[in-house]
Parts: sequence; C-alpha cells; structure tokens
Amino acid sequence: MKLEDSLQTIKGIGDKLYKLYNKLDLFCAEDLLFYYPRTYVRYPDEIASLSQTAELGEGEKAAFFITVNESARSMKKGRMSLTFLSAFCGQIPVDMVWFQSPYIKSSIKLHESYIFYGTVKKEGQNKIKLEQPIIFTTEKYQKQKDSLQPVYSITKGLTNNQIKKDVHTVLGETNLSDYLPKEIVQKRNLPQRTEAFSQIHFPRDFDSLRIARNRL
Repeated sequence: MKLEDSLQTIKGIGDKLYKLYNKLDLFCAEDLLFYYPRTYVRYPDEIASLSQTAELGEGEKAAFFITVNESARSMKKGRMSLTFLSAFCGQIPVDMVWFQSPYIKSSIKLHESYIFYGTVKKEGQNKIKLEQPIIFTTEKYQKQKDSLQPVYSITKGLTNNQIKKDVHTVLGETNLSDYLPKEIVQKRNLPQRTEAFSQIHFPRDFDSLRIARNRL
C-alpha cells in the first residue's frame, strides 16, 4: 500500500464507509496515519469486585466481569436501533444499552462470560446502568489493559474500533521511508518512522508516546 492510495483500497471500506471518512477529511492512507488519537485510555488492572461495584460513583469508569444468563434484546424507537442486556455483577443488577449497534445482540453468547467496560450511571442505591459499554473476552482484555488505547474523534456511523482496525491495516501494509539520515536517528536514539507512527496510535505507555511525538 502506498501513502497516496485511497482508503477504499483497504479491505472492508466500501462507498458508505469511505464517505464517512470523507466527513473527517480522510481520503487516503496518509490521511489516516496522521489522524492522531485525541486522547488515550488505560483500562483498569482490577475488575470491579462486588463491594467496589456497590461503591462506584456516578460517572466513574469501571470494568465488570459478567456471565450472561439472559439473552440480549433489540428494539426500534423511531429510527433508533436499541440493544439491551440485563445482567448481574454478583448481586448488583447491571443494565446495559447500545445505540445503533444491532450486531451486539448476536455477538453476546448466552452463558458466556465477558468483561464490560464503560461509564457508570447509578439508578438508585443498588443498580448500575452502562451506555455503550465496550465488550471484551477475558483474554482480549488482559492484552489491551497493558497498553494505552486510542480514542479518535468520530462521526455518526463511524466507530472508534473501525478506525483502530483500519489504522492497524495501514501500518501493517504501508512501507514508510525514513526522511531522516540514519546517523541522526542513531545519534538521537530515535525510533524508526514506522515505529513512531505505531506508538502514536497504539503506545505501550506514556514514555513511548512522548518519544513518538518527538520523532514525528
């Protein structure tokens, strides 16, 4: 893949998705590489225990280990597609809702366990609501919590996960030439250009992010 190649050369990006990227002034592979995250999140090392769940405050972010014992359900409200899941974290009821994400229903399997990460909304003393929580398998959560996760500016219809996926593709398939002389890179202990872009989008830690920013 070349930097000037259209985003439509990326597998999975058709006309509809391409037009959503265009709304963000993103047209080619180079545009996506320079579309840096607006912030980063680090998922908590600890999953909320029963006692912690009861003590969580409004607006706090937390991860919950939940076994799904009730099927997710979907409904339409005007043009809005809603998907609901009711579950328990220990004995604490947790109600979850996703907007315009009908695929969620089929992705959550009955009697399987997942980690749900999101912002807490309290409903009374002993009930929690999560809007648009991110869903992880335990294995995937363990991998992602050890690094910073990018958060991009998005537009309606384009998800953060879609951008992450496409950035991964560009990084993996684009040959980036380095415009700095090799001597300067070595003397200043700078990362290669490809590595710098990788650490801008998917930094191991804040030190790696700082070094990547200095390089680019």
